[in-house]
Amino acid sequence: VRHKVNLQSLMNQLQIEKEVYRKALAEYQSIEKANYDSIISTSQTLFNSGEIDYFGYIQAMDAASSINLRYLLNEFGENILRIEGWICWIYRSVG
Repeated sequence: VRHKVNLQSLMNQLQIEKEVYRKALAEYQSIEKANYDSIISTSQTLFNSGEIDYFGYIQAMDAASSINLRYLLNEFGENILRIEGWICWIYRSVG
């Protein structure tokens, strides 16, 4: 019985942690993706019209790439998968 209570407690904690990461990931996707798209679009327009030079264009691309890289390398996705794996294990264990 104690084993089952400990697993249930762990499962509840993981469910909360999973939801925190899921919300953070959704926010990141909605806000940062828009920032990335805006930087790319604006810098291409400004470069094509001659309002910024190649160096300015490269700086903007670097900033956009940093946003995209943070998204691709973030721990949110990995943590959600890890938590879901633990939750599945707990469900099987608790039965």
